[in-house]
Amino acid sequence: MWRTNRFPPGQSSQHDQGRQESSPERITHVADPPLSPAFEHTSSVAGVRAYFDAFAQREWERLDSSLAGQVSFEVHRRFLARFVASGMRVLEIGAGPGRFTIELAGLGARAVVTDVSPVQLELNERYVTDAGCAPAVERWELADVCDLGRYRDGEFDAVVAYGGPLSYAFDRAGFALQELLRVVRPGGPVVASVMSTVGAYRHLLP
Repeated sequence: MWRTNRFPPGQSSQHDQGRQESSPERITHVADPPLSPAFEHTSSVAGVRAYFDAFAQREWERLDSSLAGQVSFEVHRRFLARFVASGMRVLEIGAGPGRFTIELAGLGARAVVTDVSPVQLELNERYVTDAGCAPAVERWELADVCDLGRYRDGEFDAVVAYGGPLSYAFDRAGFALQELLRVVRPGGPVVASVMSTVGAYRHLLP
């Protein structure tokens, strides 16, 4: 199935389906490419989980450790403030140690917080609790962006997928995006970020 949404000019990673401005249509609901015979999603999930289990504390520090990280945090924070309002019920995918969970709480949202890494999820609960924001979290759940069948169609007012969970879906990124669009209410925003090749090189290489 194909689906088009309208975006303000220059925005491609923030999917606000309810805006009325006149702006170009872009395809955001796309079919998956054929999976290669060797591709096993369960194996890729295990690899991503192991990486972020090991990364743990560094993921919390990443957005403070450099000027680029601080700018990135501020940009992401402003998009949250633009698209998430008080009283919204939000699904946060790939929440990591809780930087943006705390921001969601500050905006007055109620969140279901998920991550593929149990270590990251434990850190999230700890940091969110220490910040006094735990009452804003309905629950913490282990979840893979490609396995959201537990959630009903249109169950959430907004979906947040910061930190690249769509990128880590690899060959199934198209399906993952369909799932995010499925669980958000009609007209609700999907606010997401993805990893670029240049950004990955800058992050991983000495």
